[in-house]
Amino acid sequence: MERITSKLTVAFVVLLLFAATAATANSQEKSSSPARERRPRTSEVVTPAGKSGTGAVLDKVYADVLQPENTIKVRVRYKKEYGYRGDTSAFGYIGPTSCDAFVISPAVGSGRPKDLIRISSDSKMEDVGGYYVCSYLVSFLPLNQTITINASVSSTSEAWKGGSQAQPPPGQQRMIWKGIQNVTLTAAQPRAAMVFEMVYAPPPPPPR
Repeated sequence: MERITSKLTVAFVVLLLFAATAATANSQEKSSSPARERRPRTSEVVTPAGKSGTGAVLDKVYADVLQPENTIKVRVRYKKEYGYRGDTSAFGYIGPTSCDAFVISPAVGSGRPKDLIRISSDSKMEDVGGYYVCSYLVSFLPLNQTITINASVSSTSEAWKGGSQAQPPPGQQRMIWKGIQNVTLTAAQPRAAMVFEMVYAPPPPPPR
C-alpha cells in the first residue's frame, strides 16, 4: 500500500510540474506576440468627388491619425487636364500650383469669433492619381458645435497653364461641386477630413 501511495504522489507531482511548465510557455507566447496597434478615433466624411454623367462619385476621406485635435483637414482636388494657375511666387519658382485660387471659409455656430480660427497651407500642390490636390488645415475649432466649411474658387474663367483643358469651355466656369459641408467635432472624434472637387459647370442662375 505504501508503494502504491508513493507512486501516486510522484505521479501527482509530475502532473503539477507539467501543468506549470505549459502555463509558463503559454504566458511567454502571449507576451511575445505583437500588441494590436491602437489608433486614435477619427471622424469620417463621405463626400462627392465630382460630377459625372452617371452621378456623383463617392470618396471616403479619413482624418490623419497624426492630425492635431480640434482641426479639419480640407482637400480640394481637380483633374490634371485642367492645368494649373501658376508656378512662381514672390520667392521665385515653386512648381505648378493652384492652391492660391481656392478660398476656404469656415463658420461656427454659437458666436465663435472667426479670428480665432486659423487656416494654414503650404501652397504645395500634390499630383495624385490623375488629380491635382491642395490641402488646408482649419485649426482651433470648438467641440460639439456644427462647423460649416465653404470652399470656392476665385479664378473662374481665365486660362491657366498646362493641361489639355486649361480653360473652361464657353458657357462654363470653374466651380466647387457641392462646396458646402458640415461636421461636428466631439471629444471622441476631435478631428475630421473633407474633400471638395473643382469642376467645369455652367454658372448658377442669378438670385431672383
